[in-house]
Amino acid sequence: MFLCMGLCLHAQENTPADPWTLYMTPGPFHKLLKGYTGEWNMDVSMWMDGSAEPMKAVMKSTHAMISNDLFLEMNQVGDMMGMPFTARILLGYNNSSKQVELNSYTNMGSGMTTLRGSWDDSKKRAELKGILTDPVSGKTINVRQVVSFPDTRTLLIENYDQSGASAEKKTMEFRCTK
Repeated sequence: MFLCMGLCLHAQENTPADPWTLYMTPGPFHKLLKGYTGEWNMDVSMWMDGSAEPMKAVMKSTHAMISNDLFLEMNQVGDMMGMPFTARILLGYNNSSKQVELNSYTNMGSGMTTLRGSWDDSKKRAELKGILTDPVSGKTINVRQVVSFPDTRTLLIENYDQSGASAEKKTMEFRCTK
């Protein structure tokens, strides 16, 4: 009987955790995101032409962890190009796919952007990729975003676009600071 109990306990110790439990349990990346909650100042640089000086905007961004501390929700408010601007960004880590995922939308378009990519813990940054539709041409644009956490008081999102045979170019930078 003691042998049977010992074998059962040993089997339980070596049984992998339930995949659903792992999928919904915050991990190290989620804990990192939790450090970036609160009120943030946001400096935005936007390059309409790769060689010109960027247009600048100053905004506010409110960050909160939502959905069992699995996602950082960023609500951005300000003025851009002389118009009121709002954006909502969700940033998280998918425990099953092992990828960082970002979803965003703004009041300056009816489309949503979904990006996915890898996390580099040594550099404290994620490189995310996806596509969006150019409202002028109706064609898709390849998007790459680098989301960096240089220190506990800075969150940096750099946006790069590439369409057709054109070279990739940096189009936007969002620098959130406390």
